Amino acid sequence: MFYEKKRNLFQESLKGSNWEIYPCSGSYFQILGFDAFSQEADDQFASVLTQQYGIASIPINVFNENASRTGLLRFCFAKSDETLIAAANKLKQIPLL
Repeated sequence: MFYEKKRNLFQESLKGSNWEIYPCSGSYFQILGFDAFSQEADDQFASVLTQQYGIASIPINVFNENASRTGLLRFCFAKSDETLIAAANKLKQIPLL
């Protein structure tokens, strides 16, 4: 229930954004689609988010050696409410393609 509330807070904080929010359960990670923002490889876009926006994510392509791009990133929501809201606010400000 504790992490369900964290997940729900993160998802709610991203509502109205251009991120594609995928359903998740039984995990500490929220998968978000980023096609509206970039056509870069997952690991390249994750690097941009970290370097330019201070947001850490895990590119999905690292789990499949044959994929350079899935258009998906994993975000850990096992964080404080303040951190989740701040991250969602930063994610909502990333410009579209």
